[in-house]
Amino acid sequence: NIQMALHNSNVNRLMAFGIAGLSVVADSMAALKYDEVYPIRDEDGLTIGFRRGHPNREIPQYGNDDDRVDSLAVKVVSRLHEELDKQPLYRGAKATLSVLTITSNLVYGKATGSTPDGRVQGEAFAPGANPMHGRDKNGALASLSSVAKLPYSKCMDGISNTFCLLPNALGQGNGRFKNLATLLDGYFSHQGHHLNINVLSPDVLREAHAHPEKFPNLTIRVSGYAVRFNRLTPEQREEVMARTMHSASVVTMAKRDNDHELYQSEEADVRSMEGIDLGAKLGSVYSLETFSTTDGPGIRTNVFLQGCPKRCLFCCNPETQALADPKKHPEFAMSSCELTSLVGKYSEWLKPRGGGITVSGGEALVQPDFVSDVFQRVHGLGLTTCLDTACYGNKPRWDKVLPHTDHVLLCLKGMDNDVAARVAQVSPEEMAKSKEFARYIRDQYPNIKITLRWVLMKDITDTDSELDALVDFAKELGSVFHAVELIPYHELGREKWTA
Repeated sequence: NIQMALHNSNVNRLMAFGIAGLSVVADSMAALKYDEVYPIRDEDGLTIGFRRGHPNREIPQYGNDDDRVDSLAVKVVSRLHEELDKQPLYRGAKATLSVLTITSNLVYGKATGSTPDGRVQGEAFAPGANPMHGRDKNGALASLSSVAKLPYSKCMDGISNTFCLLPNALGQGNGRFKNLATLLDGYFSHQGHHLNINVLSPDVLREAHAHPEKFPNLTIRVSGYAVRFNRLTPEQREEVMARTMHSASVVTMAKRDNDHELYQSEEADVRSMEGIDLGAKLGSVYSLETFSTTDGPGIRTNVFLQGCPKRCLFCCNPETQALADPKKHPEFAMSSCELTSLVGKYSEWLKPRGGGITVSGGEALVQPDFVSDVFQRVHGLGLTTCLDTACYGNKPRWDKVLPHTDHVLLCLKGMDNDVAARVAQVSPEEMAKSKEFARYIRDQYPNIKITLRWVLMKDITDTDSELDALVDFAKELGSVFHAVELIPYHELGREKWTA
């Protein structure tokens, strides 16, 4: 009949096998490779946990586009498939492998003891090929890149990546759909094969967990399938809520003491850094956020530099304030060539819709030579450049960076210099430079587009006089003015100040 006619005459017999806890294995292997890990035994000599010899040492973790650990995950799936392929199977079947758990990651986690990566006994595995919850800290693109490295030729039964985004992560308006399409296109261009996307609000999930009867139709992707949230068990709902939900977020805590001062380290051997011998510049970089839709056009990678002379009342990244000589603080040292290489890995995501790199801080203009060289190299990749600044320095310093800048996000602390000084905790004369900086761009660099960022603080920057002055200033900038971005005051960095 017709159905049989459509069958392959050469029948392929397959036998399916699966991996659960891949990220646990990869992170555990990384802990063993890059630290000293010792078993903790009970009175019967049974291993009940592990301790690291250097608990403060930074260990690479799967989900951050770090080949030191991602290569271990690749090796695990490749070696397992090779070994399965050696086994004689029923009726000559060929082994296929999947990295897909549905909800069994909870069941397997319950039955598994503590592991060298720091996971405790009974803790759920991450679903499918996902990084462990909260460990993919370098943003959405880094997380996607790690999973995309898994070879589909070894896992032809499927590699499931269940990916969560906060609603604001995709930007505003119709741009959200285009950004999502770009995200998908980039993942598949990196040889990714299966992506389940949730756009979820943690607040909604918490409310639906506490009162499932109020959300009878709330549907989410779990791991390869969709289900109504209230049909999951309480444990399953808690596991979903623990997953990483990506957005352009406040940078994570730095290594510091309670006064936000940096620890002194041994001097870095800068000669060994990528491109230094060929003229690359050395900079002090705190962290990267690989995915942002709110810091310039398109999808962007944000680079947070170390060092800022201001002490703003609303600063959510106080750990980036201390000035750090990269030669004396190798934990921050990065060459402009190395940074450009990192950004270049995400060019399939960044190029569409005028995306690129945004350099923030700290204060980006504290390191003008580094920023200038990075911007020139990034332009060579066909990406756009954006300077996120509150202004620092003088015209010779500005002239190093502005010729290679496409967009400026200028954070005005206040229109009245005394108000701005109160917010930034520096002199009124210093704060007057931010307006001078914008006028200088208008007069000397008319192709740059300026977005004025304005944090609304009650009775400080939300007064009629301040807002009227802001409007007048925007008009004064003429053709270089792009938009005013009103930012509600928030306390996302509160725990950093109270730590």
